[in-house]
Amino acid sequence: MKPANLPLAPPAADSLRAALSTFVAAFVAFVVFSALGKPTASLPEWLGLAVILAACLSAFSGFARRPNAERRVLSAVLDNMIEALAVHDKESRLVAWNRRYAELFKLPSSLLDTHPSMFEIVRHQVRSGEHPNLPGDTEDEKVMARMRQVPPPDRSFVFERKRPDGSWLEVRGIPLPGGGFVRTYVDTTDRKRAEEAQAEQIELLDQIMRDINQGIVVMDPEGRMAAFNQRYCEMLELPAEYLATRPKLDEVSKVLADRGEFRDQPTPAGSGTSDWQQLLGQPVTHGMPRVYRRRRPNGTVLEFQNDPLPGGGSVRTISDVTERVRSEEALKASERMLHAVIDAIPIMVNLKDRDRRYLMVNRATTELVGVEARDLLGRTSWPGRPEDNLSLTSSRDAAAIATGRAQVYREEAGVDSEGRTRHWVTSKTPIKDESGTVTHVVTASYDVSELVRADEAVRESERQLTAILDAIPISVVLKDRDRRYVMMNRSAERMFRVTPDEIIGRTTWPGRTEEQSIQTLERDLQAIATGHQMVYEENFTGIDDEGRPIYWMTAKTAIKDEGGRVTHIVTTSYDISDQKRSADAIKESQQLLQAVIDAIPVTINVKDRDLKYLMVNRYMADLFGFDARNVVGKTTWRDREDEHADRTLARDRELLATRAAVGFYDEVFVDTNGRRRDWQTSKVPIADETGEVRYIVTAGYDISDLRRAEREVREREQQIRSLLESSPIGVAISRRDGTLKFWNARYLEYVNRLTKTPVAEVDIRGFYRYQADRDSVIAELKQRGKVRDIEIECVDLNGDPLWVSSSLEQIDFEGERVTLGWFYEVTELKEAERRLRESELRLRTILESSPVGVSISRLSGERIFINKAFADLYRLSQEEMLKANAADFYTDPARREELRAQLLRDGRISGAEILQRRFDGSTFWAYSF
Repeated sequence: MKPANLPLAPPAADSLRAALSTFVAAFVAFVVFSALGKPTASLPEWLGLAVILAACLSAFSGFARRPNAERRVLSAVLDNMIEALAVHDKESRLVAWNRRYAELFKLPSSLLDTHPSMFEIVRHQVRSGEHPNLPGDTEDEKVMARMRQVPPPDRSFVFERKRPDGSWLEVRGIPLPGGGFVRTYVDTTDRKRAEEAQAEQIELLDQIMRDINQGIVVMDPEGRMAAFNQRYCEMLELPAEYLATRPKLDEVSKVLADRGEFRDQPTPAGSGTSDWQQLLGQPVTHGMPRVYRRRRPNGTVLEFQNDPLPGGGSVRTISDVTERVRSEEALKASERMLHAVIDAIPIMVNLKDRDRRYLMVNRATTELVGVEARDLLGRTSWPGRPEDNLSLTSSRDAAAIATGRAQVYREEAGVDSEGRTRHWVTSKTPIKDESGTVTHVVTASYDVSELVRADEAVRESERQLTAILDAIPISVVLKDRDRRYVMMNRSAERMFRVTPDEIIGRTTWPGRTEEQSIQTLERDLQAIATGHQMVYEENFTGIDDEGRPIYWMTAKTAIKDEGGRVTHIVTTSYDISDQKRSADAIKESQQLLQAVIDAIPVTINVKDRDLKYLMVNRYMADLFGFDARNVVGKTTWRDREDEHADRTLARDRELLATRAAVGFYDEVFVDTNGRRRDWQTSKVPIADETGEVRYIVTAGYDISDLRRAEREVREREQQIRSLLESSPIGVAISRRDGTLKFWNARYLEYVNRLTKTPVAEVDIRGFYRYQADRDSVIAELKQRGKVRDIEIECVDLNGDPLWVSSSLEQIDFEGERVTLGWFYEVTELKEAERRLRESELRLRTILESSPVGVSISRLSGERIFINKAFADLYRLSQEEMLKANAADFYTDPARREELRAQLLRDGRISGAEILQRRFDGSTFWAYSF
């Protein structure tokens, strides 16, 4: 501490020592009262403690051989502090300071020796650039502006501020009894940076867990749930509050089993047991297959993947594969239906590939020509067929393939066993793929000998149904007249965060208040009553990913039947939050009143040449749980000397030998509460006029929070990397130029299938098959910062398509702007969808090209499908026939009931003759198969 430099006579020197003792007593009083939890002690308490401490200092002065010994001790103690310290009198003039204060603000001795006022110190700081961007045109105006920002001297305060060089200071102030004040300044830059690094790692982990489309749970080596995301809760319908208690997996399995989750479940392949509850509670390496599927009671199909983590524990990933399974099942059902329908048609039908090899023949063909299907498949001709007939058939197949147009031929096929001439109508219809290339030819031949009327040429008529609801970025929900939800599109699921299973069949929306539900029902009733469209704005307390409210513009439209009666209500909603939301950041700051000693969490002690304690401060005594009075005169504050005491004494002896200060070094302590404390300690010698070391001053600073934050950052980084590396989904972080900063093993598999270039050198922008797709994704990323659930087509090294479903988002990672991407292969799903479309096209082409009337209807008489030939029999259009009921055309209702009973009993009707009636009153006989 630097007191005023005044010439002193012997009596004046005594007065100065008394003043210094009083000041030190007051300063230590701050320490004591703050340690006791009394930062604002009463005046009698201050005076009493000051008298006692002054007496202690007077006794301590007996250890010094010169009158100014106390001053040297106090100066050495304060100069050894990490904190910068400044003391001002009631006139705000600087009366004392330590070396750290002068170094921190670059204050020259020429200024400090004049005991400058607060105004003069601030003027120097403004000139040196310590406070840039202050308002005012002149230097005095800037100084006054800064003075107005400083809290008043009669009030305790603490705050942090960032300096122009980027470092951080924690500033604390406390008034002194009788006027004046003390201020301390602590460099908190390392702690701030550690906190920012920790916050970045936590935010990255939270963002990964939040954005991933799969459910994820991380289990520790004991099988407890250490971490999980919201998607995991949604997919298994488990409350997050329950999972937050960290139950074991077998406990969760029991909860699911008790509610019937595993009822009638087949045994997973390779598990060797059917007890699902017991099986799911096993570790990843025992019992359970690594990947398996399970159908939930609500019909959804989940795919589970289990992967162990390094050092124990595991990651369990859940993917919703319902759509993929449904596509596979739909494809199989479509193929079964195709074969069943073709075998039920009483005409000869066969399918050939481009090389004119038979791929399929129906039952009518094999029965009529007397050839087994197995004798035809894979051949280009029928066994025993004349050469001229084979040549004619082959040329007609070639014409259909070359022109890509349907061909119709009338021909005589010889004489049957009864000597009658048989006449046939044959059509050849090409089937094309999505690129327009003919891949197959369908041949249909129909015996028209018994018909009374020649068939008209079959004209190909195709209606293509396209599901557009899931493609539009607007929420669409449909209610029936009873105001029950019957349909919702994918945009509604994403916008309102509900699934069809949660809403279909209900009249209210989950999560909405009773008042909001009543308001929605009233609007539905109004739409039904008026039949008019209603447009309005609403906000049902929706919250986006950043916690901001979401607003929607909603329209309700009534759907009427042919009689004008409202049958359904369509509600559409789209997000107008950007139009409503005004960015209004409110920052609140609160200054906490604390005593100046709370800003100096340091341990201070003084030893003599015999390494015995002369003084120990209250902070150190409280920290390690001993009475400071019992330590004076001892070489260690512990009950006995131990390893730590030996190290301390060794450093003290080294200082006595070298007469040089020992810089800051790290130590680890355990405090009275059993907590680990990381400490930085320094030792400074105090020498007499002969140069001999008389005292050793030791100061320690608690850096536990900084070391703990550093350890947590390292642990968090390892956790994130372990999660990303073990993810069954491809993960990559790319730079702006398209090169990769990070990738996991699954993503590397995709890269190796796409290119032979080393993964660290590839430009992922070159993986897109089409330039337009890449430009579209890049444009959306620039505009919105993220892209969700896009499907990207690539080409692998064999030239085959490779489809991946991807979600991309731009984030800040390790000091740069990068793109975080999740990649999940959907090639099999795409292939299943393509095959389903081909199967549907093949069935529709065959049925439409048939010269025989074909109708598919329910037992109630409602028609599902009819072809042109069937509609022509009744002299109606196909649209008119679809609206009519099959029962309307029977002249004898009893005959229809008889046939219906036979169909239910035998499963089919063949060779029935039925008298039918047209709408114009005419009748005709129909031959049914």
